[in-house]
Amino acid sequence: MSWIRRWSTFFRKKFVYVLLLVVSFVFAMFQGGFLSWFLFYSFLPFAIYTFLLQFHSMKNVEVRRSFKRDEYSYGDMIEVEITVIRKNAFPLVYLIVEDQVPELFLSQFNLNHKFIFFPLWKQEFRFSYTIPSAIRGEHDFNNVILKTGDILGFYTKETRISCFNRLLVFPHYERITYKQFEAVYEEGQNSSPVRNYNEAAIVSGIREYSPGDRMSWIHWKATARKNEIMTKEFEERKSQDVVLILNQDFSPVFEEMVSVTASLAHAILQKGVGVAYVGTNDWKAGLHVGRGEQHKKRILYSLAKVNNHYERSLLSFFEYSQMFLLANASCLIVTSSVNKELISALVEMKGNVSIHLIILLEKQDMNHELEKDIHFAQRNGIVCRRLFLDRWKYAFEEGIADADITI
Repeated sequence: MSWIRRWSTFFRKKFVYVLLLVVSFVFAMFQGGFLSWFLFYSFLPFAIYTFLLQFHSMKNVEVRRSFKRDEYSYGDMIEVEITVIRKNAFPLVYLIVEDQVPELFLSQFNLNHKFIFFPLWKQEFRFSYTIPSAIRGEHDFNNVILKTGDILGFYTKETRISCFNRLLVFPHYERITYKQFEAVYEEGQNSSPVRNYNEAAIVSGIREYSPGDRMSWIHWKATARKNEIMTKEFEERKSQDVVLILNQDFSPVFEEMVSVTASLAHAILQKGVGVAYVGTNDWKAGLHVGRGEQHKKRILYSLAKVNNHYERSLLSFFEYSQMFLLANASCLIVTSSVNKELISALVEMKGNVSIHLIILLEKQDMNHELEKDIHFAQRNGIVCRRLFLDRWKYAFEEGIADADITI
């Protein structure tokens, strides 16, 4: 029966106007009179137009999609403009243009990504629409659908025009402030405040400029002497680098965890400290420590594509990757849950790395078990900082002791 249905649909779309034209002609021949022939000749232009429309190709239509900006952050409003350019002047009664948006954005639309034009002989037209809130990630816009037909609705045709655009939405990050890190100097084992590169520090030599070096590090006398940019080389310090670890277990506050991680990366890199980022699902990836604006973009790019699909728990991540963590580095772990098994595993590896838990919670009233786990971690020398969903953006301000990050 399916072939019968297909053929009936084909006949209805292709030849119903021919049947009506024949019926009106036969009626005029037998009935005669002005009214009968008026009906026939009135219907004739519609039948001819529908016949010609079948041979009109929509493949030679050019469609362009453009965005107002090159980069967007989570929550931004996205403005999209669609431009349609026809290569011939065949009159179209109407043309419906529909942009095929990624599925993640569909819930935000009320058919405002569709637009109907009445172009006739017009060859170029455009329309724009907005996506109210950008969703973090890499989104592919593939096709634009064009629909047209005759004025009586006897015949319609639809074409998909390939128009590929890739939109990358970065995580939102705050420009936070926090207390200075603590680290271990190379010549001693006691924890003491680190003087960052932008402060007075022990200069051990000079070297050629490399991307990411700050202007304040330039050695002007050596630059003038050698006629090339030279920068100061500082004495190496232990715990200079920071490893940011994002727990990718499913969490209702995962988007905020990504924002916290991005905010920390931005703040630490602003201080001139080397940062490496890794997610718990990226357990096979190596650690790449870097500085400067380019490295920040690499971290934001990784965070833009990160998801919270459970593949490897935070505990199993440390069991596997402990040997790959940087010796004497500071590890900042962004998570929304901890347990005693995880704390015990972190205590065992605390001799080589400095462990710091940043726990983002949805509500300020924590359950008793979580409170006990946090106290257990603190008794064993692991710094825990609790951030709450409604105030984490302000939690790194000076004076809020519960959230000041002191490493």
